[in-house]
Amino acid sequence: MKRLALFLLVCMSLFWIQVSAVHALDNDDSYQPIPEGRLHFIDGVSPATFELALDQVWVRPAGKRAFVESIDALASNAALYHFVSAREAAAPDDECGMVAYLAGKPRNDSTIRFVTRKVTVQLKEEARTIEHANAIAAELGMQHQRDSISLSGWTVFFSMNSADSMPMAKIVNDHPLVLNAHAMIGFRAATKSCADTQANAIFVPNDPVHIDQNALRFGIMNIPNVWVNADPFFGLPLLLRPYAGFGRVVAVSDDGVDWDHEDLINNTNRTGQFDYIAGDQDPDDNGVHGTNVAGIIYGEGANGIGISGVVPKARGAGIRWDIGITDDENITRVIGHKAYKFDVHNASWGMPDGSLVASSPGPLTLDELKFKSVGSRPLPYVFQAGNGNLNNNADPDGNVILDLSTYDGFANDMHTIAVASASAFLDNQEDTTGEAGSNIICAAFPPNATTAIDNEYEDIDDFSSFAAPVVS
Repeated sequence: MKRLALFLLVCMSLFWIQVSAVHALDNDDSYQPIPEGRLHFIDGVSPATFELALDQVWVRPAGKRAFVESIDALASNAALYHFVSAREAAAPDDECGMVAYLAGKPRNDSTIRFVTRKVTVQLKEEARTIEHANAIAAELGMQHQRDSISLSGWTVFFSMNSADSMPMAKIVNDHPLVLNAHAMIGFRAATKSCADTQANAIFVPNDPVHIDQNALRFGIMNIPNVWVNADPFFGLPLLLRPYAGFGRVVAVSDDGVDWDHEDLINNTNRTGQFDYIAGDQDPDDNGVHGTNVAGIIYGEGANGIGISGVVPKARGAGIRWDIGITDDENITRVIGHKAYKFDVHNASWGMPDGSLVASSPGPLTLDELKFKSVGSRPLPYVFQAGNGNLNNNADPDGNVILDLSTYDGFANDMHTIAVASASAFLDNQEDTTGEAGSNIICAAFPPNATTAIDNEYEDIDDFSSFAAPVVS
């Protein structure tokens, strides 16, 4: 035992010397913390090769959405490292990081990645406790802020700044209680509707349950008949039966929800909602897409105004998060948010469409989906299938290449329900926006209209973003 204790003490001392060296050299212009040329990262759960963008950084001001900022082109990866370090030191409340692109691919939303200040860590079985994680992070001059370790032992350590996550990941990886570690790489997620093609036509609210705008679509799916089903077992009046969602709560993770909309406010579960950008319980901040989605699910029915949701007596809670620039740990927090409160979680988002690039969630997200979707009270996660064929992709010879839902690791996960838009395929088989795929569980017809921000209503198009909430 004494020899083992002495051995561990020596190891910890060496690690601390390494960590101190990394931090001490941050301000030394001759320090080369990352190699030049192409770099190798773990992208989701798979290794991939990237090139750092020497003319871009990403910035997340405190309490606001992150964005990509153009800078004067730098000469080297080392120069970029020092630029980011200095930028974060000058504004410690903000986060700034390096931007990378998949090597050999065009620059677009599907190939862009973001180097974060986080290190993804898998602990050995004997160290999979919060106490161990806190102690190891402290030894290495890092922070551990999570309140749980995933099923497979994954957690997250935070480095001093995003420029340090790559060299620090190597040090963490050598720790005797760590199986493996790598710098966490962020990516773009996207809502699955296309604002450029939405009609956004305002209509006069009218809702005696079967509203004029949605009656045909709801009728095709037999939704009104389900509402009025005279089941003698329940014997409850119209719109109080469980078929109308009474007693059920739905999570809507999106760009925000205008929860005090006249057709949403009475059906909002305020204790379940949250804003992961501002850090408060008010997700109402120009949530254009999320407000559309919320109305489709739990827009109040039989109130004489506006529209009716598919389950007009259910309650819902908006979860606002930064879809544009995110990472494995952020998504884990979103999909795990107060899961005990909800009966279903609607996620009308995923990897960017039309990329023809296969992308996977990270290990924490995969563990979270598995853990939350099984057990005595499983939480179904409903994802959209995608609309990647809006502008048919073509190869260099002009041959059309159809995007597939299976490229999206969220919709293609075995613990999620992927939903396609039935009307996207039926309206025009030769020019459909909808993506096919063996992962698709079902299809639904989106309604014609739903709630919109600022107490308005609008027409919507036939995208899977609006089919998923029908199934939810």
